[in-house]
Amino acid sequence: MGRFTRFSPKVVGERSLVALVVTVFVSSCFARSPQTSSNSSDPERAAANPPTNRASTLAQAPRPANAAACERELRSRLTQEFGSQLEITVNSAEIYFTSNAEQGIRGTATVIFQSDNRAADYRYDCTVNLRTGTVSQLTYQRINQTSPTPTPGGSSVAICERTLRDRITQSTGEPVIVTINSANPYFISNAEEGVRGTATARFSETNRSTNYRYDCAVNIRTGQVTQLTYEPTTSPPVSSTAICERTLRERLAQETGSSSNVTITSANPYFISSTEEGVRGTANARVVNTNRLINYRYDCVVNIRDRQVTRFTYQRVTPPSPPPVVSSRAICERELQKRIAQQTNGRVDVKLTSANTYFISSTEEEVRGTATARFQNTNRSANYRFDCAVNLRTGQVTQFTYRRTDPPVTTPQTAYNRGYARGRQDALNNRPYNPFQGVSDNGWQNNAELSRAYTRGYADGFQSVSRPEPEPPVNGAW
Repeated sequence: MGRFTRFSPKVVGERSLVALVVTVFVSSCFARSPQTSSNSSDPERAAANPPTNRASTLAQAPRPANAAACERELRSRLTQEFGSQLEITVNSAEIYFTSNAEQGIRGTATVIFQSDNRAADYRYDCTVNLRTGTVSQLTYQRINQTSPTPTPGGSSVAICERTLRDRITQSTGEPVIVTINSANPYFISNAEEGVRGTATARFSETNRSTNYRYDCAVNIRTGQVTQLTYEPTTSPPVSSTAICERTLRERLAQETGSSSNVTITSANPYFISSTEEGVRGTANARVVNTNRLINYRYDCVVNIRDRQVTRFTYQRVTPPSPPPVVSSRAICERELQKRIAQQTNGRVDVKLTSANTYFISSTEEEVRGTATARFQNTNRSANYRFDCAVNLRTGQVTQFTYRRTDPPVTTPQTAYNRGYARGRQDALNNRPYNPFQGVSDNGWQNNAELSRAYTRGYADGFQSVSRPEPEPPVNGAW
């Protein structure tokens, strides 16, 4: 008992490492055993702690990191709109690329309004700034609504049915039996629900039937109808586009003091809320007194219950002034002048001697013909043939080809005569001695025989100015 055994540090370290490994192994065995043995013997514990399904855990996709920012922004927007506390559960969040600085997230969410325990599903589209983590843009729209809480006095459909029966009886003075054929509930606010659809009214005294289209709003707290509109279905409802067209006609009559024939040229409906619809587009108005046609751009909001316009804006659209009209002939003449000047590296005047116009399409025209080019530095002229295509809207040349039509030089004697005339003309006009320019203009750089003949003729013609003019050269004189 009293003996003390001394161990070396090396022995102590090895035994400590072995003890640590044994401890970890035993702990792991005891940690796994309660889920298998204890749960099998204790049903209550098995129900409270079910085994974890690793496959199902991996199947749950993680939420995007920026979805929380979109959820907060959606909660803030809906709270401002409905003025009540609510809970939001994001059902899906899909990431899509917008830019290197922003990320888009779209999906669906369920909103529960705590005031009356009403639930509705929304579709949202959110853009998040990746640098700041803030929402730069958010759009959302209700996609459906769950059944509301029970309404005092029965369901909203039953309340609308009773009210519609009373209204028709009051207006006709004859008892009726109303049967609802279709009922489509829609959300108005936390305190109101709308129902619209069709119904059949059978009059008891005359035994006749009439179909009606109705739109009803019910206060779900008091069970009272706050608004009801109905009309026979024999007269179809006026579309929002027609209502906006009529409103534009009335506004223009007030502005101009004259009636106008308004025609909607484009109409693009867009969703605003369950009670309003927007229409924007363009229209033409022909003023009756002056017969002037004016273009307008409009934006119109219509209440889909009472078919009244709640907001309307419009502005006159001034068409851009067309560019000055330049004939295709003049455009092709300028193009030919530019091409020849670039080729010869000199100033040149071009005049078309013939031009024939041909139809290509409604936006393109072709001009073919001949032209004469006079070179200012040498005062000589050359003939060309060209083929030119012009875009009539932009005035741009879309295709251009040209070639020189002077008689081709095939013999050294013709090249000598041409060089002699050119050299003499340069000497008379006090121009510097330059026989190589003519070789380049005639395209004889690769023809040694014609180049030598032209150069000899140029030299003789240039030198002939300093002495009496000789007789014209005869064949073989070069």
